[in-house]
Amino acid sequence: MKVDILAIGVHPDDVELSCCGTLLRHIHQGKKIGLLDLTRGELGTRGTANLRDEEAAASAQKMGALFRKNLFMADGFFQYSEENLMKIRKFLLTMPIYTIDEETADICAELKLAILNHFGSKSKQKRRNTKIDSLGFKDNDLWICSIAIQYKLTLVSSDSDIKRLEGFCNLAIEDW
Repeated sequence: MKVDILAIGVHPDDVELSCCGTLLRHIHQGKKIGLLDLTRGELGTRGTANLRDEEAAASAQKMGALFRKNLFMADGFFQYSEENLMKIRKFLLTMPIYTIDEETADICAELKLAILNHFGSKSKQKRRNTKIDSLGFKDNDLWICSIAIQYKLTLVSSDSDIKRLEGFCNLAIEDW
């Protein structure tokens, strides 16, 4: 199912506690959101895992989330393990993937040229020898920006260099 924002929390109430206001704002703006809980919170001291399941479902419905899924990982001492990563990867395979293709490469090239013209030296000779990273932009970040431009996505970043792109290229940027 295609969503604009996938919010992931370890426990069923983590998303609500950490970013519910932001998600509600985006839902109000017409964005589609999905929620993914990694555990049922079965080791919590208040209530049962069944109660948390009910509360999570009610919360997702009230928020207007398109879906709420749980990966049923073990609660407590949550670990960054290959097994847990595989569960997350398997879930993410059900989500649409934004491909990188020739159009993305063209957008990235245009973005780099715009950066050189905007932030580089006014001297053509000096600009020819200017490297993008010397202007504060990482190549990987520009590919991410290019994907966001291509698919008309909003890029959420607190990176000050990415924020410098706002206003002179067709990139929607937000800082949460």
